[in-house]
Amino acid sequence: MDSTSDRIIGCAMIIISLTGLFGNISSFLYFWYRRHKSIPDKLYVSIVSVDICTSITAIPVIVSLFNHRNETLFKDEHVCAIWAILANLTVRMSMFMVTVLSVSRTMAIILPYKARYVRENMVIAVVTGYGILLLTVDGVGFGVGWMKGTFL
Repeated sequence: MDSTSDRIIGCAMIIISLTGLFGNISSFLYFWYRRHKSIPDKLYVSIVSVDICTSITAIPVIVSLFNHRNETLFKDEHVCAIWAILANLTVRMSMFMVTVLSVSRTMAIILPYKARYVRENMVIAVVTGYGILLLTVDGVGFGVGWMKGTFL
């Protein structure tokens, strides 16, 4: 790749990341200050928090693109591995939490009287369990070389 295409990709990533940060931070503030802290409100706060992290994980890639694809922030193998785990984890957690939110809202529509028996602790346990599963799979995978976190 030449430097012109890297700069175009880098500029596009900056615009997308800044848009994501602005939108998600404003959504975070909106749901954080709502008076009733229901399960969907807390899920929205969690989703936008993860999406803010997703937008931030683009920064090392942007820096490398504007630095002629030099390793810059990826020189340290540990930083590279942590970045790769975070980049994968945030995307998958966001999708999973949107699924949990969709299921909880569907239950509220279809079974309105039974939906209130869905406890906040159950939702937290499901999301936490999935996060631990992802961290375990990615952590073990990076330790033995699967998806090894090195700069290509």
